[in-house]
Amino acid sequence: MGPGAYATWLAAVQEHGASHGHWWNATVWSECRAMASEFFVEISAKYQAFAEISLNLSNEYARIGEMLGAVSDKAMDPHEKMAMLKQIQMLEENAVEHISELHGMMTSSASV
Repeated sequence: MGPGAYATWLAAVQEHGASHGHWWNATVWSECRAMASEFFVEISAKYQAFAEISLNLSNEYARIGEMLGAVSDKAMDPHEKMAMLKQIQMLEENAVEHISELHGMMTSSASV
């Protein structure tokens, strides 16, 4: 979890290529991000004041999940896999910033 997780994963791809472990990691992370996407849909439905940012987060996590699903392809070239993981890492760092924004909005609002 966190920024270090991607660095560790990238180093492992560089060292080991497309192993079963990378497939497993990408599969699990993809499923987790899909569930995060659904969670933000639930927030948007329950808290209208935060619907826009929540739906944006849902879309961000859906995209991250789809990209992680693509990275799970064992036949993907390791260099392509690493490039895609770097892109996913940037997307996730951006999403975490948006989660912080949402948290700030929710904790400063009397609507929650």
